[in-house]
Amino acid sequence: MNLSATRIDMLKQIKERFALGDVFSAVDLKGLGSRAALDQSLSRLAEKGCIVRIATGLYYMPRISSYSQRPLPPSPDQIIQALARKTGSRIMPSGASLANKLGLSDQVPASYEYLTDGRSKKFRIGALQIRIRRTAKNLMDLSGTIMGEVYMALRFLGKNQTNVEEVRSRLSQNLSSNDKKQLNRWVSQAPEWMRPIISNLPS
Repeated sequence: MNLSATRIDMLKQIKERFALGDVFSAVDLKGLGSRAALDQSLSRLAEKGCIVRIATGLYYMPRISSYSQRPLPPSPDQIIQALARKTGSRIMPSGASLANKLGLSDQVPASYEYLTDGRSKKFRIGALQIRIRRTAKNLMDLSGTIMGEVYMALRFLGKNQTNVEEVRSRLSQNLSSNDKKQLNRWVSQAPEWMRPIISNLPS
């Protein structure tokens, strides 16, 4: 493979830190060298097929398909988590994705859509298309919380297209007891039309 001792050591470190299918960048390898040296080494390892470059500055440890013997694509969530660490931005799924996740919509988004307080971005990895759209900071303040997920999902469904009893029933089925308690504490901060939906969800 003709790798230098330094890059052989880096590959060893990568394998110790990441499992097959994990996505990472030079940011995740801080302490192993300067940013320039890390970028150069990762690029070289990708050229040699030791790791796979999936986008600018993003790499992953490939899982190989037993059928095709080719690398399987990483999960969108792995990509997004690595991108958030790399850019220092917050990223969360769009309302359409969250409505589907919470069982409030049967509509499956045509692409994986996310919101961010960083830069908008669009890229494709094989058949996988990912769109990241910049949105207002106050929306991103709810990222990573159940309140944010439910708020964005209900916002996607819309005030005039939401069947209160049906949505309450589906949320009750798909949320944990702790999720419901957190939502109930947040009711007073929710838009008025959402309050009857998320208040005192049955266990």
